[in-house]
Amino acid sequence: MLSLAASAPAWLAFAAARPTEAPSAPASPQPRLIYAGDMAFPPYEYLDAEGQPQGLNVEMLRLLSRHAGVSVMFRLGRWNEVIGAFERGQADLMSLAHSEWREQRYDFLVQTWTLHRSFLMRAGRERYPKSVEELKGEIVACEERGQLHEALQRLPLAQRPMIKLVANHLEACRLLQHGEATVAAGSGLTLRHFAKELGLRDVVDVSVASYPYYLVVRKGRAPQFDYLKHAFERVRETNEYHAVVERSLMPPDRPRGLLDERYFAGVALALVAIAGGSLAWNRTLRQKVQHRTRELDGTLRQKDRLTSALVETEARFRGMIDGLSLGVSSTRRTGRCCSRTRRLWRRSA
Repeated sequence: MLSLAASAPAWLAFAAARPTEAPSAPASPQPRLIYAGDMAFPPYEYLDAEGQPQGLNVEMLRLLSRHAGVSVMFRLGRWNEVIGAFERGQADLMSLAHSEWREQRYDFLVQTWTLHRSFLMRAGRERYPKSVEELKGEIVACEERGQLHEALQRLPLAQRPMIKLVANHLEACRLLQHGEATVAAGSGLTLRHFAKELGLRDVVDVSVASYPYYLVVRKGRAPQFDYLKHAFERVRETNEYHAVVERSLMPPDRPRGLLDERYFAGVALALVAIAGGSLAWNRTLRQKVQHRTRELDGTLRQKDRLTSALVETEARFRGMIDGLSLGVSSTRRTGRCCSRTRRLWRRSA
């Protein structure tokens, strides 16, 4: 869970990574860097229930700081305030999705991930926009000063949708849930996270585009951070790096609570009841099959007895006819003979 209490200051979340001096680093006081980030942008950066910075960006910087021999202080707050503080020089590092406009204002150090822009909309629509240019006529909820907000501002005025600026992706999903927006736009992974948290169902997630996600500094400062680029090159193929990615992006297993125990107990009782009913039904079916088999067996035996009696009666009757001194024949109505006794056959011969 994220910590989004309204009373929490937007720019007061500090957490320093424990520095680990790299083997080649000189014996000098370690520099301290300040990383500015979004307090509600899971799984990339956010404040947990205890108000501690978490997420892929945070774990990545902690890993880099150990290999580069520096310490990092994390300041996470409301995005529009955080990016403003970064531009005023109150922070050294941020993570941003790449765009041509941003490249004019910031230096992009290393690509740490790839972000996927998505539009979240209610199911059952006749049309689902698949690009920024197709959003005309929509009510779009997006994060203030986020990449999508910047892209919408660059559209011709006649082509822009109605824009509702929010503090984070959670608020965008809430507006969609309450019918105050027709599109919640932003990072697909983050939108899906908050939609699930809000219980927002019957939605369609339209993936629009992908953008490289970079660690950035203010324009002109990239040469001062070459050591971070080198540190990233060293760690990107290590098990530590892959562990950070998996730990940050894969949702952890939720510990089971009382409700879970009741749920599983209910499922177990239902399975036991089904199994018991199945056994009882099988027993009844087996009894019916056995009873029917006995009936069929008796019928077959009776049929055999009748057949034997019929054959015996026919043989006896034929013996009696053949013993007569007269010949006996039977004819059809047409006058054609169909059977005769042996005596008649001999006289005919």
